[in-house]
Amino acid sequence: SWNADGTKLATTMLIVNESESFGGIAILNFSNQNPPKSISNNEVYIYRDIYGVPHIYGESNYAMFFGEGYAQAEDHLEQMLINYRTVQGRMSEVFGKEYISSDTQMRLLRVAEIVKEKYNSLSSDVKEAVEAFAEGVNYYMDTHPEKVPEWATEVTPQEVLAWGKMIILSGPLGRLYDDILRGFGNETNTGFEPEIFESNEWVVAPEKTVDGYAMLQIDPHLPWYGSNSWYEVHLESDDYHVAGGSLWGVPGVILGHNDRIAWAFTANSPDTADAYIEKLNPLNKNQYKYDGKWLDFEIIKEQIPVYGQEPVEVELKYSHHGPIFYQLGKLAISGKLSTWEEVGFLDQILAYNRARNLNEFKQAISKLQLVRWNHVYGDVDGNIFYIWNGRIFHRKGNYDYTRPVDGSTSKTEWGELVQMEELPQETNPESKFFQNCNTAPWFVNPLTTIKEEDYPSYIANGGFNARGIRATNLLDADWDIELNEMMKYSLDNFALNAEIMIPLLIYSYEEESENVSDPEGWLPKAINILKNWDCNLNIDSEEVALARFWTEEVSKKFGGVDLLNPPKPSDLSVQLMRGILELLIQAAEKTNDLYGKLGIPWGDIHVLQRGDNIYPLSGGGHVFSPLHMAHGPIDENGVMYCDGGSSYMMLVQLSNPVRAWSQFPLSESNDPNSPHYYDISELYSKDEYKPAWFTKQDVLANLDPIDPNPIIIEIPSGNNPPYNPEISGPKNGAPGGEISFTLFTIDPENQNVYYYIDWGDEEIDEWIGPYDSGETVEISHIWENKGNYEIKVKAKDELGAESDWSIIVVSIAKNKQHSASANNFILEKQVTDLEIKKKNYILNY
Repeated sequence: SWNADGTKLATTMLIVNESESFGGIAILNFSNQNPPKSISNNEVYIYRDIYGVPHIYGESNYAMFFGEGYAQAEDHLEQMLINYRTVQGRMSEVFGKEYISSDTQMRLLRVAEIVKEKYNSLSSDVKEAVEAFAEGVNYYMDTHPEKVPEWATEVTPQEVLAWGKMIILSGPLGRLYDDILRGFGNETNTGFEPEIFESNEWVVAPEKTVDGYAMLQIDPHLPWYGSNSWYEVHLESDDYHVAGGSLWGVPGVILGHNDRIAWAFTANSPDTADAYIEKLNPLNKNQYKYDGKWLDFEIIKEQIPVYGQEPVEVELKYSHHGPIFYQLGKLAISGKLSTWEEVGFLDQILAYNRARNLNEFKQAISKLQLVRWNHVYGDVDGNIFYIWNGRIFHRKGNYDYTRPVDGSTSKTEWGELVQMEELPQETNPESKFFQNCNTAPWFVNPLTTIKEEDYPSYIANGGFNARGIRATNLLDADWDIELNEMMKYSLDNFALNAEIMIPLLIYSYEEESENVSDPEGWLPKAINILKNWDCNLNIDSEEVALARFWTEEVSKKFGGVDLLNPPKPSDLSVQLMRGILELLIQAAEKTNDLYGKLGIPWGDIHVLQRGDNIYPLSGGGHVFSPLHMAHGPIDENGVMYCDGGSSYMMLVQLSNPVRAWSQFPLSESNDPNSPHYYDISELYSKDEYKPAWFTKQDVLANLDPIDPNPIIIEIPSGNNPPYNPEISGPKNGAPGGEISFTLFTIDPENQNVYYYIDWGDEEIDEWIGPYDSGETVEISHIWENKGNYEIKVKAKDELGAESDWSIIVVSIAKNKQHSASANNFILEKQVTDLEIKKKNYILNY
């Protein structure tokens, strides 16, 4: 279809490919389209199974990642583009002034800029992945213009990497903001770690299973909607054969398995961020004190384009600790984030994807580019492994780093990086299993060698929770675990606290009901509902609504029960017994007011809405915290429309070949017109897993019956032009004043690049350079006269292949600009009202 140099042939052509190994013929019309950039001559095959999950076979790694970008764009293009625009701080440019706050934060964090600065330091594996992935997205947009939003721009590799980096950075940010608020006497969580911030994971050794294979459970609990939904994918190429859950906008598999190993993550809480109090110079607010000297803040002024109004200028300040998040009077607060300047997270994830054994997996962890997360691991050789992972630095002195510390002294600076060998970890334990459902590492199994006293709290901390206790009880007792049992455990709806509290309630009723005012007779009716409850949150359980309202109020007024040392009836005071009975009356009245009765099937009021379809759900949320999590806000009719909880569940059996099963709430496609918008949601409602086919034979036997033919994309060889250059700088200025800009581009073949700059005032800089691919280039210009000037920039490589033009407009006039400060936006409205939190652009799991 194209000449050797990558240009289109004059005639319209069809690409028709036949491959016996993939079992089919498919046709993809590339006529009238621009060819994708590439580095080799290869093809990618994209099959869809009966649930719409893409199985991507690349004749090279590049082709495979290209196909992954293309497939993700097929299903989730608009949200991916929003993610990329978000991390650049460019949402206001398209969507208006309500995004100024989030744009300011992104610019303050300088995630996109750090990625550009360090792009050339990335490994060739990572560059190949993000460049191919970006090109796959761009190629989908080129070939499907009707699917592309008007505001979309070409996706660049650095945007892909920046969004992934933001996912990693969000955890330390949440911790930092909590530290800042504690310093202001506010112990309330900021909201950056959402209410559904928890997950389950476990792995069992072959000795505990009937079939003699290790099994691993993946179950992250995340928001179901917004920028970070899970996307199931299966990838195969020269160096990869991996499947599992990915996230919109990034390549590779985050949680899953290959043909040798499997791994899972849950959130943990190492101290990965600290707030520092910077003492300002009373004579110069742009200086701060450090070890007896006044140091200058680094100050950057940027303009944020805003749709429908003039640009807003923001001032960004930085101490040597990091960005200034708040400034008040004589003080400022900066934040130090352990991964702020790191860009190697994808290198570590891809190393997981390729790892063949436990040693290689540990080598990947030792990169320490993932800021946190408990890891569990299993392999086909029967090994199991756990580590409390984190990128953590040793702390000095007896300072309380959970609150802002004195930034004016070097005594509070971080020490050396904690190495992997220093982190809590264990291999092949005596108990033959690990679980970590967001618990401390010394609770991963009953016989663990990990001891709390061996670790300072800034490395490891936490306690035991209901999910961890329940998982431990189930796994520890069972030495003949079958596949269906493992699935049943992952979908367990048992409420551990209800098992303790309901008997105490019944005892209180028997002892003190006559001493509690109950003119409407609610107590005997409510007790009659609850006394035979099996404490499961099943779809048909009629006791859950009443029990939930009661338990919630008891916890608020009297606190939760100690799950490890539960109270006995004899421990209850008369006052407490009467108090919980009074709360039961209130709960009964509330239940009856909402539903017209005390007993109502849980699935009638605990639902998943997908388009116009409403599905009943089992499971629950924070009041009961069963292993199977699904919860959300309750509307005025008392119906809980679930929007978070178990967001991607996969069970992996480490047999030969590896087998897996999965389920997730929102199905594979985000297109309401797709048949794969609803299908997995229906399975999720029924608590059923689907096969996650992994061998080529199984994939070909279970192709989408609507369209079983693969998409086959031939990626042509030949030289390709650089990406369209990015030009950054002020959008206005004054006559006679020098204005500075930066240029940035990447050449697919990593050739040196040159820039052609038309300044719009009849002055042209013709092909300046050469510069390294990925190098940030500083330029400047002076306009003598007022007016609006269109700056046009294009790039070419050493062989003369030219990019398209990139254009910005600069207004030269008397310098009247809208302005805003970046330094106080974080604590406005106590952080929880931040636009970025409302729009759910931050990920924790």
